[in-house]
Amino acid sequence: MHQPAPTASCCRTTDRQTQYKLFERLTSADPNCDIAAAWIAKKLLRDVLACSARGGRGTRSRVSYSFYAFCAACSVPEFHTLSETIKSWQEPMILAIGTGLSNARRRQLLMDLVGSYSHTGYALPEALKYM
Repeated sequence: MHQPAPTASCCRTTDRQTQYKLFERLTSADPNCDIAAAWIAKKLLRDVLACSARGGRGTRSRVSYSFYAFCAACSVPEFHTLSETIKSWQEPMILAIGTGLSNARRRQLLMDLVGSYSHTGYALPEALKYM
């Protein structure tokens, strides 16, 4: 008896499966686990920023502690520098996230302008090259 071809939905991998496969490949190619540590630090920092956006000082403190403890335990010196930088800028970052102030809109306009210049064949003005 002929089996029907599987549908696309049954063959899709979930985001979690994709991340697991990617993480496995990264760790197999990185004997010191520096890339894995960077991945984890990024996720922990994103958790801190997400807590700042939602509010909740207690949760933010707990998540921040996880980030700082992880960076302190890492043997990569850049994580110590990163954690000190985040610690010194944490309050201004929380205020910026809470107020919704961001330079994202200006950045997008700049990228659109640079993109439109690349299609015209004209040289990009000097003032835009360093923004």
